[in-house]
Order: sequence, then structure tokens, then C-alpha cells
Amino acid sequence: YAMNWNLNVQRQITSSLRVTLGYVGSRSIHLPDLPDNINYQLPSLTSAGYLFPANTVGKLDTSVGSMRARLWDNEGWYHGLQMGVTKQLSHGLQLQGSYTWSKCEDTGSNMAFNDPFQNSIPDYFYFDHRLTKGLCDYNISQNGVVSFIYTIPTVGSKSGFVSQVVGGWQVGTIITAQSGSPFTPVIGLDPYNRATGDANQAYVSSVPGCNPINANWKAAGPQGLQYLNLNCFTLANVPMSMAAQCTPIVSGGTYSAPAAPAPTGQVYCPNAIGNLGRNQIVGPGLFDMDFSVFKNIRMTERITTQFRVEMFNVL
Repeated sequence: YAMNWNLNVQRQITSSLRVTLGYVGSRSIHLPDLPDNINYQLPSLTSAGYLFPANTVGKLDTSVGSMRARLWDNEGWYHGLQMGVTKQLSHGLQLQGSYTWSKCEDTGSNMAFNDPFQNSIPDYFYFDHRLTKGLCDYNISQNGVVSFIYTIPTVGSKSGFVSQVVGGWQVGTIITAQSGSPFTPVIGLDPYNRATGDANQAYVSSVPGCNPINANWKAAGPQGLQYLNLNCFTLANVPMSMAAQCTPIVSGGTYSAPAAPAPTGQVYCPNAIGNLGRNQIVGPGLFDMDFSVFKNIRMTERITTQFRVEMFNVL
């Protein structure tokens, strides 16, 4: 079930201008959780976190294949500040604007099926949702939209023909600006030895003090756009005393050692769960401007013709 609450204040500034400020919150529990497969070997909880078996590939039940499950243990949280301004048509101008600053978190956005969004990760760690809590797959932290239509006034008295040419013009714009969607950097192959198809991927660890997003990512290099600074991600690491429990790292092999050495007293461990959890990185934002020009031509007392030009993403 979900508990929802909101508080908003509206203020009429002038006869045609109104502003709104509001707060919206919600708390949801016992949401559906639909992993594609729960029939894989589970990790052991150690002092360094969860550690999957290093040298075995196994299932919980070897007599059957994949087991899809419907659990009821997902949770969700939402807090949002909402602002709006509306100007009714006066002096040739009609305007509307809205802005939302919010944060949506959950332990999994897979209420209908396992990975409903392009940025969803398949088969969450259903056995411990502390590993899956993060931004909702559909979270957009900041979202602003402004739209207006303006009728260009005709200055001075004009002859009939000139009035037809310079009068009746309108311009309109819709401007949208929003932050990006979250996503989860992962290591491919099957470092957890789960052999479960598209779930064969693992959390990475973040390098302390390293900005994971390149400041000049839009400057395309030989590899194209480089949004992520890959030097900021590495395999999970555990204390040296646990090295025997880790999948071996062979130079040039399946799991090559990162360029940077492991922290002092640590060793890289592919079958450990990295510290960079679900949806901790936010992708690039969006800015879009649509523009239109209208020309209303009065043909007779009852007939008006409109010439219209609309440009989407005009910039």
C-alpha cells in the first residue's frame, strides 16, 4: 500500500497571474518484486560484504531451470517540491510554467516485470534489498517547462493591405529542461558464477575522489562521446586475508587487473559485490525548445485562415 500527502499554497498576484507552491510526498511498502530468476547460488555475508562462491557455478535447486518469482518486499519513497505560474491571456500574452525538484527512491522499479526501463538492471539482489535501494529507474530530479503564446501588436494605423500583412502574427515557444535518468555501471561476463543469462553482471566499486563524469564529455574523441570516466570504476576489493576466496585475476584473462593497484592491504575480487550500488550515477540531462509562428488572415467576417510554421527542437 501507499501513503500519500501534499500541501500547496496558491496566490493570485494579479487578475491574470497566479502562482502555486506545493510539497508532495509518498511512502509505499509491500510493492511487487519480480526477479526473472531466483534459482542461483547465493553469496555468503562476510566482514567485507557479500562474497559469491569463487570456483563453482550452481543453483539453489539443480533439478529445475530458471525460477521466476513474485515477491512483495519492494519499498518506495518520494519527496517533491512543485512550483507553477499561470498567466491568462492579457495584453496579447498567455504563459504557463512549472518546475519540480524531487527525489524518488525504491528498492526496485520492477513492479510489472523484471527490467521495465532501458536503464533497469536485470535480476536485482532479491535476498537483501539494502543492495538494491537507490534512485527509481524513472527518477528525474529536476524538471522545468515554460510555454507561452504572444500576439505581436500592430503599431499605428495601417491601410487595409498593410494591416493584413503586418497584423495577426503570433509566436509561441515550449522550453523543456530536465536532469537525466539514473543508471548503474556494471561489469559484464559472469563474475558471480550465477549462469542466469542477462543477469550475468556485477556491481563495480568507485575510486575515492574521482569524478565519474567527464567534464568535457560532449567533445567527441576517437571513441565518440565519453560521458563516463572509466578510470573511476574498478573491481570490488576485499582484505588480503580473503584472497583465497576470490576468482583469480589473470593478466589478459577473463578478469584483468585494473591499471590502478588495489588499496593498501586489499586485493581485487571479481566475485565480491562492489560498493557502487544501483542507480548511483545520473545520465546527461535534456534541453529542448520548440518554436512556432502563426499568421491569422481574416478572409471574411466568418472565415479566418491560419498560416502556421512549427519547429521542434529548433536549436
